[in-house]
Amino acid sequence: MTFIIIIAAVIGALCGIYPLIKRSNNKRNAALDCVPGVSTLDRFINNQPAIHNFRYGLYPCAHNACECIAVHNALLLKGASSSLSQTIRDFHASNAMFGYGFFGTRPSAVGRVLKHIGTDFTEVSISDMEDRGVYIVSYWNGKKPFHGLHTVAVLQKGGACVAFNNACDRPSLFTPSAYRDCVIKVYYLGEAKCP
Repeated sequence: MTFIIIIAAVIGALCGIYPLIKRSNNKRNAALDCVPGVSTLDRFINNQPAIHNFRYGLYPCAHNACECIAVHNALLLKGASSSLSQTIRDFHASNAMFGYGFFGTRPSAVGRVLKHIGTDFTEVSISDMEDRGVYIVSYWNGKKPFHGLHTVAVLQKGGACVAFNNACDRPSLFTPSAYRDCVIKVYYLGEAKCP
């Protein structure tokens, strides 16, 4: 199955399908962000399945957009205005999508997106999450790589960490030491400007 998706991605890239997918998704997602009650403009996302109408690559965001959601939530924590549609547009512009979205985004590509949007960051280790501020953390779910990975925005409030979109409908407690053996990548974005 994975081999077929990789072959399809290569053929699609060679045939110019990727720009069509990006354009279609950007149009659809921007329209959704104009609908009251659906719009993600300046709203935290803590329930990834609830955004199933948004698209990233060939798939609904409920399947594959945790990195997009993490960046969106992190921008809000930094005090910036953000919408999921604009964040996905930034991911598309940074060519961060992996396997037409089937695999979401490689965690290492999140830094490329942050550079594209002009957000300062530093890569740190999970044990360095002692400074107050905003982090983006990618980690393996269960047995790597077969259970996939997840990426969340984390607010370090001086002793306590709170994660956004970490399998709850609301922000949840996040204990960095619990992820020490399964962490993939950690970005520190600096001080928070809200909550």
